[in-house]
Amino acid sequence: MSATEQNAIDNDLYRLAAVTGLLLGSFLLAGASGHLIAVWPTLPLESGEISAHVWSLLFPGLVLACGCIANLTLTIGLWRGRSRAMYASLSFNAACAIYLAFLLAKGVPGHPIGKFLTLVSCQVLLLSAIAAGLVWSRAE
Repeated sequence: MSATEQNAIDNDLYRLAAVTGLLLGSFLLAGASGHLIAVWPTLPLESGEISAHVWSLLFPGLVLACGCIANLTLTIGLWRGRSRAMYASLSFNAACAIYLAFLLAKGVPGHPIGKFLTLVSCQVLLLSAIAAGLVWSRAE
């Protein structure tokens, strides 16, 4: 085992990121299912074709679902201190945060976009701190 791998295993921030990723994935799952349940009855699917309007209604829920799947899948790698899992999680969450920030700036009234953006941004900050080299060692 190399020194870098040993340092990653000794860094408890990876485990903190795994736990917060699990929680974030659960909240994103709830948000994605809530969005898709709310939007699905309003979709004009009678003609059988999927128009740009239909995609624009489905896309926020799909982004939340992809973020959920990524966070839940990468939790094991983060728990084990894998840097690839950390960088993959950072990439997925950063993309999700950018899209949610775009929706928040666009101004969708009555939607909890800000709450999801806050949750995703916290995970991005934690993963960025790990990538920058911040270490939280175990108490001995």
